[in-house]
Amino acid sequence: MPAKLTGAAALDAALAGVEADATDKTVALAAATLVLETARPAAHSTRVRATGRATASGRRGVVRFGSAATPWTAPSHFGHGTAGRPRAQGGWITGNMFLFQASDKRREEVYDLYVRRTTEAIRAHGLS
Repeated sequence: MPAKLTGAAALDAALAGVEADATDKTVALAAATLVLETARPAAHSTRVRATGRATASGRRGVVRFGSAATPWTAPSHFGHGTAGRPRAQGGWITGNMFLFQASDKRREEVYDLYVRRTTEAIRAHGLS
């Protein structure tokens, strides 16, 4: 029979608490909101800009743009067609990667947000 580690159950409970606190939905929503604040002004279309929203599900934040009323959101972000291979409607659309650029601009702030929250959770559960 294997030897039982002293305090293993307490350590498991503390780590479970840290995980629950560090992956709090409000932290993910705050991180998504940081990116949304930067991406919204960079969208070329005011109608696309108005559809921007930040949500959080489980352990991650999500920023989305577009709706049924703005079907051109994806082509305006990623681009569509090229000079050599134009769209079927004619011409092409140059992409405006405003969401990816906003994510890059806010990367350090998002990391800092998660690191601070994880550090607080570790300290709150007595693992520091």
